Amino acid sequence: MFNARSLSLAALLVGSVVGLLAPAGRAQDAGAQAFLQGIYAIYEKSDKAVDIGSEAKAARYFVPAVAKLIARDVAESKKRQEVGRLDFDPFIAGQDWSPTKIALQVAPGASAERATGTARFTVPGEKKPTVVTLDLVKTPAGWRIADIHWADQADSLVTVLSRKN
Repeated sequence: MFNARSLSLAALLVGSVVGLLAPAGRAQDAGAQAFLQGIYAIYEKSDKAVDIGSEAKAARYFVPAVAKLIARDVAESKKRQEVGRLDFDPFIAGQDWSPTKIALQVAPGASAERATGTARFTVPGEKKPTVVTLDLVKTPAGWRIADIHWADQADSLVTVLSRKN
């Protein structure tokens, strides 16, 4: 007969084995967290924005397809001398910024090459927190953003940048 101690030991053993056999994609990659921290550290310390004003600059943060969309938007807006499709900072879901504390969290994705990052902060003077969700992909160049979603907007970054003028 099993006693409580034997059952506890058996449960611990089974849990350990299941943890070892879990798909690698479910393990959290510290690199994804560091990538997001590198982006958002700028916003915690200054009112400056991350510069994504060219394809090369955007490629530091975004997958190649999104970097191309950003570059196209920048080029078209310069040519027309108008504001582009992306008329706000995608990392903070706004235009104006004051340094503030940003809580970052990364959740593992469906595979080891995917993760979901979340940035939560309350803009000074606002009561409602802002939530920005970032779809992350591990590329040969490191972690990059495949899309950004904002809690109060139906469209994602890719949707905004893909619109026809």
